[in-house]
Amino acid sequence: MWYLVLAVVVAIFATLGFGGGLAQALAARGLLEAASAFLFLAGMILVGATVLIQGLVRKPSGVNLVIAIGATAILLMLFLRTAVLAERSHLIEYAVLGAFVYAALAERDAGGRRVPFAWLWALALTTLIGTLDEGVQLLVPGRHFDPVDILFNFLAATFAITGRAGIGWTHRRIAR
Repeated sequence: MWYLVLAVVVAIFATLGFGGGLAQALAARGLLEAASAFLFLAGMILVGATVLIQGLVRKPSGVNLVIAIGATAILLMLFLRTAVLAERSHLIEYAVLGAFVYAALAERDAGGRRVPFAWLWALALTTLIGTLDEGVQLLVPGRHFDPVDILFNFLAATFAITGRAGIGWTHRRIAR
């Protein structure tokens, strides 16, 4: 799981140099809406793949499905109500990152290395990465530090991690 976390972090930081310029170029050609729709579809496929990979570990119960559908619905509503493409990408990036970080910590815990409050550690690490992402933008021409982006990163990670932690909690309660 840590390799998946690393892959997502590398993908996030790889877009720092050209993400803003690409959005401006697409807007100038009138292609920003089409690109946004494509990114939405690609992001939802990535989120779906994340849920599928983590869901294959154990058969979900009805309560787990309700939690997963609820968390996905909240993220989807946030995504659809967010007009700015950059903020939309933050929701997808940091939801996936948060879910992967939590899964990596849960995997470590299941392997015998106790990780108390894995959900809190996952949220802290994901938020730290999101804050670092914004801080690096101070050094990138054409990009700027935005505390609102840190909030979006935090919210996306919160929904993904609490949804995933809730599914794990209900699964353990039902298994008793």
